[in-house]
Amino acid sequence: MKTKRAAASSRREKLVVKSEADVRRYMKSGKAKRDITRLREHVRKHGGEPSAEDLKEIPPLTQADLARMYRPVKQSIHVRVDADVIAWLKSKGGAYQTRLNDILRGAMLSER
Repeated sequence: MKTKRAAASSRREKLVVKSEADVRRYMKSGKAKRDITRLREHVRKHGGEPSAEDLKEIPPLTQADLARMYRPVKQSIHVRVDADVIAWLKSKGGAYQTRLNDILRGAMLSER
């Protein structure tokens, strides 16, 4: 039985890992200087801001999209919690602090 090959656009490329020394060597090379010059020329010709044409391709964000992107600022605190409550949170598996945060957030939102 013959297996189907993935389309060229679907093939995964091999991950290339570069060290800090590789990056520093590239930045001193003539290729880096040509790349930077070409990029500056492109920005000079086309401007640094996206055109109206470019922006038309971006779909508008919905409230659901914005809700998924919301990342509140975390603040480290010290709080004393009953041992049986911590045991219960930990018994549900890892990430008990995230679970505690979710419970507290739910309580906060229900009061609004």
